Amino acid sequence: MSEEQDGSLSVHSPHYLHPSENPAISLVSPLLDPKNYNSWSRSALTVLSGKNKVEFVDDFLPQPISNRRLYAAWKRANNMVVSWLVHSIATSIRQSILWMDNAVDTSAIGNILSFVCNIHKSEAVTWILDSGATDHVASSLTCYSTYREINPIVVRQPTGQQVIATHSRTVKFTEFLHLEDVLYLPSFNFNLISISKLVSALNCNLTFFPNSCLI
Repeated sequence: MSEEQDGSLSVHSPHYLHPSENPAISLVSPLLDPKNYNSWSRSALTVLSGKNKVEFVDDFLPQPISNRRLYAAWKRANNMVVSWLVHSIATSIRQSILWMDNAVDTSAIGNILSFVCNIHKSEAVTWILDSGATDHVASSLTCYSTYREINPIVVRQPTGQQVIATHSRTVKFTEFLHLEDVLYLPSFNFNLISISKLVSALNCNLTFFPNSCLI
């Protein structure tokens, strides 16, 4: 018989909360900041797995229907996980997730992706977030994880000069963050991330800080 049917909670259930659990603790140290996402997410996932709560952040434990007995237990455990994650994030970016109610929305393996506004794939390559660009642009084929020839596309530079893009495809920064249909323009001296295209593709919001950006 399932928990939903008999109303009881096994200590092995992700819904179970030990009486000693504290909502005000940080899961990992150091806290998440715009430069340590990869190591932070791995550590946070390990701790949540040890607490048998990883299902709340990987979308394998959806919210039950509110009129069922299991909903109350799910809500208590979900709120505990949300609180842990909030306390595991640097105060400079914490405000961006305080309004989120579901742990899967705030999780390290969910939709939190952070990176500095100038993303460095190597010391010689800088990526700039551009609110005016309509397309992503890369100036070197070494930036791409995959690329292919395309029908020539005319691109107007900020100076008004027109150039031709002949290649496009994918630039991958992390497992969670990659850009599609990035135009190759070797005449550019920099690489652009179109904010409008990024927001549309990821269905996300961007929050800017003096030296960082939170997706």
